[in-house]
Amino acid sequence: MRNSIGVIVFMLLAVYSLGQATKSKPEIAYSSGDFVILTSKEGKILRSIRLPVRIAEFSISPDLKSIAFVASHRGEAGGKMYLYWPATNQLKQIPSRPVFASSKEVYSDPQFSRDGSKLLLVAHPQGEGDLFETSGPVVLLDLKSLKATTLSSTRGGRLGPVDTSEPRLSPNGRKILLWGAMTVLDLEGKQLRDLQGVQPQGSFTWSRAVEWIGDTCVLYQAGKGENSYLRGPISLFVLNLNNGKTSGILDVLGLSDEALEGLVSYNYPNAIVKNVKYSTYDVSIQYSLVSQDGTRTALSLDNPALVQLLSGNNDNELPTACE
Repeated sequence: MRNSIGVIVFMLLAVYSLGQATKSKPEIAYSSGDFVILTSKEGKILRSIRLPVRIAEFSISPDLKSIAFVASHRGEAGGKMYLYWPATNQLKQIPSRPVFASSKEVYSDPQFSRDGSKLLLVAHPQGEGDLFETSGPVVLLDLKSLKATTLSSTRGGRLGPVDTSEPRLSPNGRKILLWGAMTVLDLEGKQLRDLQGVQPQGSFTWSRAVEWIGDTCVLYQAGKGENSYLRGPISLFVLNLNNGKTSGILDVLGLSDEALEGLVSYNYPNAIVKNVKYSTYDVSIQYSLVSQDGTRTALSLDNPALVQLLSGNNDNELPTACE
């Protein structure tokens, strides 16, 4: 009898372990209204999380246990920022103390480090206005103590504001890319690399960073239109920060500009692109996952506002040019 019970228990444990092992891992996250939806690489919904308020930007911790998000706002530099733990329904406003000691202060660009120990964000003295009026410093929040550290070098000064828009924390969590200011900083705000003059050949009028590729390279876009938010021809390049060399993505990633047309999120070696088709009576939008070999997988996403590939979900070797 005891042997029979032991066999049954063993079989149940084996089935449970197998279920855990074969359970799909979230690869994509997107927001819609007050929901954050996690899906597989094929777009299958694995988890749907309802947040207490409608959200704008968001970032999910590597362990998938918490979400940093900015509350929905209209045409402003940022909004109120929160940490939310779905398992306990706990909501906490961050940072706990304002950077500017102002009731108008808002935040943007939350990004968890890949080890989950800190959160990068940008503080703004107010939401409305131009760069001079809304420019604010990069802030690092320690997620254990919730202590916020402001990088003083990103506050700006007598020479004007520092463009801290869309900062990017390197995978190893040691470097911060500020493409708008054309610089790479360490976590104390000291400059590691001056990127002034780093531009591709040709008559490009603007450029903006997309994402790190490892801790050495940066994928960025460049275009010939008036700005990066207008439709028009866009080219993609990879910058190696060690030697300052810029290469086309075909040479480094094996993909063409056409393959990544409509790029909305990138996490080496995968990308998510958005294709918009206009007709007389309708506008259709299709999101697709583009793999390393250029294969496209259509994604069924329900009215997404923001789509992102989750970081740290692959162990692929880096391109030779970025090792």
